[in-house]
Formats: sequence, structure tokens, C-alpha cells
Amino acid sequence: MSPHRQAKATAALIVVITLAGFLGGIAPVVGGLGVVEVGMILGLTAAGVSEADATAAVFIQRLFSSYLPPIWGGPPSCGCARETTCKHYL
Repeated sequence: MSPHRQAKATAALIVVITLAGFLGGIAPVVGGLGVVEVGMILGLTAAGVSEADATAAVFIQRLFSSYLPPIWGGPPSCGCARETTCKHYL
């Protein structure tokens, strides 16, 4: 890929993610659930990415940025919630 084409693709990706995040932020659902995904898939397909690749990329990105962090952070926060101070982290 030429440097000019790569820069154009990067700019398109930044615009798509920013606009999808904005739409998810104003949508009346928790975390933009569903709205962000649809916005990113539509934006990526409009930018020339195939629908299958866009769908896979969006769900992988959302899995690691939105769905797994609460699961990973749940057990430590549950342990700290029962104590007045979080002694096992000090």
C-alpha cells in the first residue's frame, strides 16, 4: 500500500470511529450498544471495506474495548466493595 493511500485509509478510520462513538454517545442506550456497531460497519463499508471484513473488525474491536474490560475488572471491584479500604491492593 502506498503511503498516500495508507494515510487516506487511516484518516477514514479515524472519522468512522469518531462519528460512531458520537452517535453511540447520544443514543439512549447504555454504552451505545448496537448503535456504535452499526455506525462503524456502515462507515467502514462506505470507506470501501467489505461487509464481512467490516463486521468482523467491528465486533473484535468492541469485544476488547467494551465487553471484556468489565468482566476482567469485576472480581477485583467486588472484593474491594466489601471492605472499607482495599487492603489487598496497598
